[in-house]
Amino acid sequence: MIILCGGLGKRLREVVSDMPKPMATVHNKPFLYYLIKFWINKGMKSFILSVGYLSDSIKEYFGDEFQGVSIKYVEESIPLGTGGAIKRSLDQVNYDLNNVIVLNGDTWNNINIMSLYYDFRNSSQSITMSIKSIKENDRYGSLLIDESNRVTSFSENKGGKLINTGCYLLSKSFITEELRSFPQKFSFERDFLPTLVEKKMLNVSWQDHEFIDIGIPSDYHRFIKEFSRFI
Repeated sequence: MIILCGGLGKRLREVVSDMPKPMATVHNKPFLYYLIKFWINKGMKSFILSVGYLSDSIKEYFGDEFQGVSIKYVEESIPLGTGGAIKRSLDQVNYDLNNVIVLNGDTWNNINIMSLYYDFRNSSQSITMSIKSIKENDRYGSLLIDESNRVTSFSENKGGKLINTGCYLLSKSFITEELRSFPQKFSFERDFLPTLVEKKMLNVSWQDHEFIDIGIPSDYHRFIKEFSRFI
């Protein structure tokens, strides 16, 4: 599993000013602590943390092993964007398996992992993206899908009910090859995923799960307040 932890977290700095977003404190422990522990309980045996901004705080806290699982780090000397971080992580680490889950280190995605794998295996595609329908959307872009659960378009306009929750199951070999033509720094969501849509190669997994992105103060405080519901 690759967890993206390298963002600058500018929108959260008014309440979390001296640490990366994934290290924001929730009941005396970092948000990332709960995230990794959650995925360990789902069977994950090793983690690659893509780190950048104030990365020492993450490395010092988790070390090379955390609760019996392996932790490896891929460093960004400059911000690479989500796409650059994923590309670097795929290039620099040897993986035991070809299939890799990628997710954001500041987002709680309580997905059904068996459903995600099922949708991936049955799609005949090399990447499956978790999606969710939400009642009110004043923060995220949205997407449309066809009857085969393939993404047909993305929209940057807020208000659409169907959103990308930022969790992907992908074929390492395929995505690594697809990313070779991309620059060092780019967005996985805005720059890369639309190219897969054009090729009709982006499949989705419908997930009815707890989802929250703590990247803004209001949702960070909501996660703390509703902690027992998410964990």
